[in-house]
Order: sequence, then C-alpha cells, then structure tokens
Amino acid sequence: MGDRTIPNEKSRDEWEKMTAGWRRWHDRFSRQSAGATDKILELAKVREGMKILDIACGSGEPSLSLARTVGPTGRVVAADIVPGMLQIAEENAQNERLSNIEFRVADAEAIPLPDGYFDAVTCRFGVMFFSDPERAMREARRVLKDGGLIVLVTWGPLKDNPRFTTTTSILEKHLRSSADADPQTPARDGNLFKFANQGSLSGLLRKAGFTEISEEYLKIPWIWEGSAEELFRSFSEMSAPFRKMWSAMDKDSQRRAADEILSAIGKYYDGTSVDYTAVINTAVGRKSG
Repeated sequence: MGDRTIPNEKSRDEWEKMTAGWRRWHDRFSRQSAGATDKILELAKVREGMKILDIACGSGEPSLSLARTVGPTGRVVAADIVPGMLQIAEENAQNERLSNIEFRVADAEAIPLPDGYFDAVTCRFGVMFFSDPERAMREARRVLKDGGLIVLVTWGPLKDNPRFTTTTSILEKHLRSSADADPQTPARDGNLFKFANQGSLSGLLRKAGFTEISEEYLKIPWIWEGSAEELFRSFSEMSAPFRKMWSAMDKDSQRRAADEILSAIGKYYDGTSVDYTAVINTAVGRKSG
C-alpha cells in the first residue's frame, strides 16, 4: 500500500461517520441539489441506452437520475470509496425498483473496470476530495469509449454560495477563537473550493488527455424545503468538514456559532423554505482516439 492511498482512506473514514445523516436527509437534499443533477444530465447528453459511470456517487445522486434516464437498455455503475454511502444509494435504488444500476466500492484513482466501456463518466461535487485528481481523470478517460464525455460539477467561489457563507464561514471564525481548538486543526476545508476558479477544471482535464474541453460557471436554485433549524441540522449531519471543525470547538464557541449560523440562514427563510442560489463550476471533456 503506497502513501497515495492514505488521504483517501482518511477521507473515507470521515465520510463513513456521516452516513446516518445522509440516510436521514437524502430525499430533501436530492430535491435541494436537483439543479446540479439536471446540469449533469444535460452536459453529458444522457439518453436511453447509454452506459455511464458515476464516481463519488454518495447516497445516490446523480446516479439514480442517470439510471432513470438511460432506461432499461442502459446501464449505470455508481462508485464511491465509502461503503456506507453506497449502501444508502443501493437502498434508494431498490425503493425505486431500478434494476439497471450497480454499485461498486471503488477508489476513483484506481477504477476496477475495463477500458473503453462507458459512454460517459460523471462526477458531482466529488473531484475536489480526490487525493490525486489528475490520476482519477486519467482513470476516467481510460474507461471511456472513444468519443465519450466526462462531466464534472464542483462548487464555484465561496462568496457566491450562501450554503457555505451562512455555515462553514461562520464556524471557521468561531473556531479561531475557541479556547479548546487544536492549533493544528485546519479551519475551512480548502478542498471544497479547490476547483472553484475558472480554468482549474479545464486544466485538470487537459493534463489527463481530454480534448474539446469547456468550462463554465452556472447559477442554479438551491432551495431547502423546511426551516432554518432543519437546514442547520442537516448540514451539520452531512458535512464531514463541518463536523470536523465543530468537534474541535469548546461548548461556548459552539453555542455562539450556532446562534450566528441560524441568524444568517434565517435571512434566506421565507416561512416555508430556505431559498439560496448556488454557483457551480462545470466542465466537459471528450476522449479522442
């Protein structure tokens, strides 16, 4: 086992601890993030009969939407490094009686699948967590057919995403002043915005050998169906970076941070839902022969 695998194992363990939250909030988060899923389907030009690999599939989106779209003559392989996430995704597929999807515990940097098999590879909010993103993209290119597409969706700039300015950014401020905080504990997880800048994703795909590359910021709705308190709870139960920072703080700092976060989220609450807008960074590349 080389050193390269260690960051992925650490990430896997951190996200494994969040699976109960992902199971609890899957349906509402799927609706909240539907705009990002729709863009994946649009950019990958998904149609009936396609074979698609969805890497870092989490609790099942966009894998489930891909499976519905490719239909019974198509096939989706949903892959993730976290076994608990895949279990939730498989449960959700069974609930929908989707039989054209399979689930694989797999490291995106060493995909255990044959060369030239898939029409498209997709990744929604996952590539920023890979320890070696270029290696992962080369693996994605390997399993694509000639002419196949890769589609990536990541977060755009922090300042344009109230999902984080009302939560993680506030927590980071309180973490710095927390009496119990370990000075070695990083504040914001910089990986979240690793590919937020224009050119970052296209540069990654170019290094991996893709051609006909395009990259674009897109605004999408990001609406939470419920109260500010529920949104705060769901975020704290689903975000491994948030949980890591929260656990590093003393109780007084946690209480002050929670009050400020709820106040910030409340500014977007209209009485029935929390209405954010998200800015995502998207990239598409093609495998040429």
